[in-house]
Amino acid sequence: MADSPFARCDLPGLRPAQLTFAAVLLLLLTAGLLFFSRLQSPLLEPEDAVYAEVSRQMWTRGEWLIPLRDGRAYYEKPPLLYWLIMACYAAFGVHDWAARLIPCFSGLGIVLVTFFWGKRMLGFRAGLAGALILCLSARFVHQARMITMDPLFTFWILVGLAFGQGAIQSGRLAWRAWILSALAAGLGMLTKGPAALVLVAVPLLAYQFLNKRTARPTVRAWLAYLGAALGLLLPWCVPLAWHDPGFLREFFWNHHVVLRFVQPLHPQPVWFYLPALLFGMLPWTLLVPDLIRVLRRSEPKPAELGFLLLCCGWCLVFFSAASCKRIAYILPAMPIFALALGYALDKRLPGCSLGDLFRRGQGFGFPYWATHGVLAAGMVIFLVAGFTGLAKPAQGVGLAALAAAGAVWLIMFRSRHAWAGCWAACAMATFLLLFLSVQVLLPGYYRRFSLRSQARCFLESDIPVVCHPHQCDSVSFYLGRHDIRSYGREECDRLIADLQRRPETIVFVKSGHVLDDLLRLLPDSLEFVPRGRSSWMTAGLVRRRPLTAGISHCP
Repeated sequence: MADSPFARCDLPGLRPAQLTFAAVLLLLLTAGLLFFSRLQSPLLEPEDAVYAEVSRQMWTRGEWLIPLRDGRAYYEKPPLLYWLIMACYAAFGVHDWAARLIPCFSGLGIVLVTFFWGKRMLGFRAGLAGALILCLSARFVHQARMITMDPLFTFWILVGLAFGQGAIQSGRLAWRAWILSALAAGLGMLTKGPAALVLVAVPLLAYQFLNKRTARPTVRAWLAYLGAALGLLLPWCVPLAWHDPGFLREFFWNHHVVLRFVQPLHPQPVWFYLPALLFGMLPWTLLVPDLIRVLRRSEPKPAELGFLLLCCGWCLVFFSAASCKRIAYILPAMPIFALALGYALDKRLPGCSLGDLFRRGQGFGFPYWATHGVLAAGMVIFLVAGFTGLAKPAQGVGLAALAAAGAVWLIMFRSRHAWAGCWAACAMATFLLLFLSVQVLLPGYYRRFSLRSQARCFLESDIPVVCHPHQCDSVSFYLGRHDIRSYGREECDRLIADLQRRPETIVFVKSGHVLDDLLRLLPDSLEFVPRGRSSWMTAGLVRRRPLTAGISHCP
């Protein structure tokens, strides 16, 4: 462990408490601008929509015990995220931006916990660098804004590991931190299931054997840990098992064993998460060679760095062993990996105070070329966005020109030392790229893959609504209805029969060959009148063919 958490971070006239306050303000400003901008963007299908809609159905029906989807019990995930979103609905009303508050606050909490945990373990500079690296990672910003279980789940995992490591680090078990770690693991289980306990408890258990200086919790201590963690999950599980005897098998066995480790629900190769982690944290993963050099040096290294690598490695192994792999599952490894990279960045600048970092350049190797890489990526991304409709062409070209001007400025002033420094320039360029993407590109992406505009065309209608070939939760969310029916690909004949029995039906159908097949199967007595189209879904009114045409289209 560093001799002092503020080693080599002196700034004239600032005390340690003031440094910490300034760092927290910097993180709040950076994370706040990235996480809480454009909250009003529409819900994505299916990632955002399902959790926002389950929470809405529970809220409108006053149901706090059983998660509901399409009016039926939905046992796939525990209810903590739903409860928190329901609280936001109670405070602000049922809006898509209100549902986004919980994952965004979770992302902000992850950044702050990363800083304080890193400061305690590795020193102030390493903790601040790790938190900024995490906050300026494109994958983390994107995933932390989405309405899924993963941001809140990651927050509890990180809190559990931080308190657990602090409880055993001194050589004597700190019971208060030990129980707080258990409670965090329990809240993680109440968020996403038993995986939370596995991701927290296994590294803590392994760390005791790898580091002889840590405390050795007894069987009694571990039983207390399990009891505190399970004590938060059981008050929800027991009443639900009493209400529905099939709940325990459905929740614990089918969803958390069979679907995760047996059936290939989302099959990917075993190495799937490693490139996802490395590419998702560019340009900061270019520090990996420095981290490897630090690990290979003969000089003593803090045991806490080994614990970070242990936690990150275990997270990769656990999720890689599962047959069900989705890109967001690796989110808990990102803050841990960011701290390890922050430590490598701190060691890259030996003998340099925090003030020196911002007073003179520190060489033009990695940070100089990484900044050019970020600016080049910005030019390409904004040009592509302008010509693919994610942004207006003038916006895309203008932002690309701004990135090119930044690259030219960097080249012109390369030889000067009295500027913010290449490291700060790399961070600033990355922040601007992410912030402008959130402001300009993300809304366009959400509009392209959402159904808000199509659904609002039918907001005042009480006509039956159906979805084909899969359930679209955002349709139910924006229409505020519980009677939306869904027909799978194999149910096309039943859909046609039901359409023939009704005078009018609103249909949300997947664009392309699915829509073509539906139009081909419609009998001559029915017609499909489009009312709204996106790149992947078409909304329209199926009705009996009138004698005279003339129906106004929704703009």
